[in-house]
Amino acid sequence: MMWLWILLACGEQDDPDPADLCRAEGTAECCSDDECADGSVCHFIYTCTTRGGRWDCSEPVGTNECHQLCEDTGFECDTLTQECQVVQHVQGGSAYEDITACF
Repeated sequence: MMWLWILLACGEQDDPDPADLCRAEGTAECCSDDECADGSVCHFIYTCTTRGGRWDCSEPVGTNECHQLCEDTGFECDTLTQECQVVQHVQGGSAYEDITACF
């Protein structure tokens, strides 16, 4: 019976923040929007919500690179190989927002 209590206690820990794990790894260009220059967002997307009394975060996806927002540039990208695309973006919340950025 003691093993059940240990298993339940270990299962109740909050998930670590994916951005903190990303920063600790130290290999990404960015792990959050505030690490990008003005007019850019970090393509590092994950959600976090409270489930069953604990903080639960999804597995992050993205390129971990800064991408220029298109709304501020008249929907033009600085690089000819990129174009403005509408993508979903969220970093730690539970509600996605649509942004238009150069990809």
